[in-house]
Amino acid sequence: MEDVEQAEHVRSFVKLANLTQTSQLHEWNLESLHRALQWAYAAEDAVSGSDYSQQDVEMRIRQWFPVATLPTLSVGEALTANALRHARIHLLRSTLQSPFLPSHPTPSELLIAVLEELRRTREEDSFSNAFIEDHSLTR
Repeated sequence: MEDVEQAEHVRSFVKLANLTQTSQLHEWNLESLHRALQWAYAAEDAVSGSDYSQQDVEMRIRQWFPVATLPTLSVGEALTANALRHARIHLLRSTLQSPFLPSHPTPSELLIAVLEELRRTREEDSFSNAFIEDHSLTR
């Protein structure tokens, strides 16, 4: 994947994660959430699937997005490769922490979908970590 395409994937994800903190969250439905999660996957792939070193990835992020941040990062904390590796978690937590979730037209439906995705992501991560640990012991 080219740098420009990777940057666009990350930019789209960052924009969507930050939109969760605005009244535009009211326009989201389950399909919107799933589309946003696809952008989060793309952002994860942009940094995880990169042929660049960790240092090069961090440099590119600072170059592409000098002031970008996520709602789930500490105040003043800049976007990092590590944050992008966990883009789905950041998107889901941003949605959960949104001040606009309680006034969403269907808050229960969106909340349940977010919690299900968090559970699924944790299960995938647990499986991946267990798989890596099992295979690292046999080598």
